[in-house]
Formats: sequence, C-alpha cells, structure tokens
Amino acid sequence: TATTKVLSAEAEFKAATHDKMRRQLGYAFPEMADTEKERIAQNPAEFQAAMQIACDGEGARLTATLSELRQRTDDMAKLEAAVKEMHEAFTYFASRVDQQGEMIDSIAETVARAKEQTFQAEMEIRGAVAQNTKLQKRKCCGCVCLLVILLVAGLLCYLIIEHKI
Repeated sequence: TATTKVLSAEAEFKAATHDKMRRQLGYAFPEMADTEKERIAQNPAEFQAAMQIACDGEGARLTATLSELRQRTDDMAKLEAAVKEMHEAFTYFASRVDQQGEMIDSIAETVARAKEQTFQAEMEIRGAVAQNTKLQKRKCCGCVCLLVILLVAGLLCYLIIEHKI
C-alpha cells in the first residue's frame, strides 16, 4: 500500500543515486576498479570525500592546464615575433638584392660602353698609326727629294764655280 509505495520509491531513488555515484566516480577516477567504485558509492561520506579529492585534483589539473596554456601562448607570441623579425629581414634582403641588381645592370651598361669606346679608340689609334706611317714616308721622300735637290744644287754650284775660275 502507501508504505510499500514509499519504500519502493525510496529503494528506486537509492538505486538511481547509487548508479549516479558510480558513474560520477567512473568519470572522476577512470582507473579505479569497479569493486572500489561500488564500495565508495555505498558510503555517502566516503563518496563526498572521494569527490572532494577529485575536485581538488581536477583543480590542480586545471591549474596545470591553464599554466601550460599560458606558456604556450607566450611561446606562440615569441614565435610570432620571431616570424615577424624574419619577415622584416627577408624584406630588407629583398630590397638589397634589388639594389644590387640595379648596380649590376649599371655596371654591365658601363662595361658595354667601355668596350665600345675601347673599340673606337683602337680604331682611332690604328688610323693615327697609319697616318703617322704615311707622314713618315712623306718626310723620308721629302728629305730624299731635298737631298737630291741639294746635291744637284751643290753639283751645279760646284760646276759653275769650277768653270768660272
């Protein structure tokens, strides 16, 4: 009757509570043996102590996890700064390479102009050498002609002087 229903409801409540305690112990202590979970679930004071230990242990794990996350965040910030520094270095080196490329292009143009001017100078020197050779030949011919004229004049003078005396 009514008492039986109350006792039955109480038994069901205790069984459901007992199952819930075992499940919570399973979540809190997954490595714990089932017999140990059953024994602790039957004693509410022991269950509360075990759950307190689990919460304290969980707090310590959460603190450790939080500390680890902070460390990772710091490491990520350092890594980000290093990557930014590397990017700046690569940007600097890229600009230097561009400048060096422009200088190399300028040097190549200067070398090409120098080669062209050297070729022109060589042509002018060859022309000057040829003109100098022609001039020397003309000088020699002029000297020979002058010598011949002087010899002829000297011979004429000699003959004139010799026949007048």
